[in-house]
Amino acid sequence: MTKVFETDRIGVLGGFEIGPRYARLLFYPYGFDPDPGLKPVLAVTFLAPRFATAEVEALDPEEVFHIEIFDDHIRVWSGMGPEEPNCLYAESITYQWEEYGLEDFRRRVVQLETTYQELTGDLRQCNATREDVVRFLGESIRRAEIKAAISDDHHARQSEAIAALQRVLQKIKGP
Repeated sequence: MTKVFETDRIGVLGGFEIGPRYARLLFYPYGFDPDPGLKPVLAVTFLAPRFATAEVEALDPEEVFHIEIFDDHIRVWSGMGPEEPNCLYAESITYQWEEYGLEDFRRRVVQLETTYQELTGDLRQCNATREDVVRFLGESIRRAEIKAAISDDHHARQSEAIAALQRVLQKIKGP
C-alpha cells in the first residue's frame, strides 16, 4: 500500500463511469479556466474496481477537498460529513491530469447562458425599481414645492427637504 499521489487542488466530482473491468472518476476544479494549455481535470482510472456505483454516489459531488491515491485504493474527503474519507478499492489505480473535453465546454456554455438569463432578469427588476424610486422622488419634490409655495414659513422648511430630495434623486439617476 504505497501512496502514489496526494492533492488538495480539487473541487467537484464532475463525472464517473463504472464498468465490469474498469471505473473512471473525473474531478474538476471549482473555477473554470478555458486556457487550452492547462490540464485541470484529475482523471482517476480503476482497473478491476471493487466498489459499486452507490459508493461513488455517496461522495458529495460539490465539495471534494482532498484526495490520496494509493496502488490499490483511493481516499476521498468530501462534503461536510465525517472526518473519515470514503475509500474506493481496485486491483490497480492510475491517474493523470487532462484538459477539459468538448462536453465540459458545452456544459459551461449552458451554465453561462443560464447565469446570463438570471442576471438579465435581476437587472430588469433593479431598473424597474430604480424607475419607481425616481418617479416617487419626483412626485415628493413636486409636493414639497407646492407646500413651499403656500407661505414663507412653509418655504423655509420645505426648501431643505427639496434640496435633500434633489440630491438623492441625482445620486440615483447618476452622472
